[in-house]
Amino acid sequence: MKKRHTITVLTENTPGVLHRITSVFTKRKVNIESLTVSETEHEEISRFTVVFYSEPEFVSQLVRPIQKIVEVVDAFASDDETLLYKEIAFLRVGFSSEWERADIEKMATKNNGKVILANGRTMVIEITGEEDEVDRFRDMLKAYPLKTFVRSGRIAIKRELTEELLDHTLDE
Repeated sequence: MKKRHTITVLTENTPGVLHRITSVFTKRKVNIESLTVSETEHEEISRFTVVFYSEPEFVSQLVRPIQKIVEVVDAFASDDETLLYKEIAFLRVGFSSEWERADIEKMATKNNGKVILANGRTMVIEITGEEDEVDRFRDMLKAYPLKTFVRSGRIAIKRELTEELLDHTLDE
């Protein structure tokens, strides 16, 4: 049975490494559901967080070739249970009355969202949460015209602090 997986890749911050990492997935016909790239606590190192669905036994067939990429400092797979993870979404929602506007604002507040812009007959809501929470909130708004929906990829960190290869590599 296919399951959601997260691979974290720590790399040197160089051009072309994104292509080399995503090529590993393309060659194996695995669709990337979410990809986030950001700086780390070390200026010269970038963190890639890649989310995809596959059979559990297939994950190592992705991690091993990624680890062989020259610029890769470390790569490892994690289960959702071992991670803290979130994403952010913006939803531009239309409304036709002040009652509808108040209803939408109330739904946003109850779901840890907040209105970050309101003008005319639309408002932009920011919601932060796990993927399922963002999806549920979007579904709650089906009665209203959704003008724009944009979401980030997953950001994640291990629940437990572990000694990572990165620490050893930078010390050398």
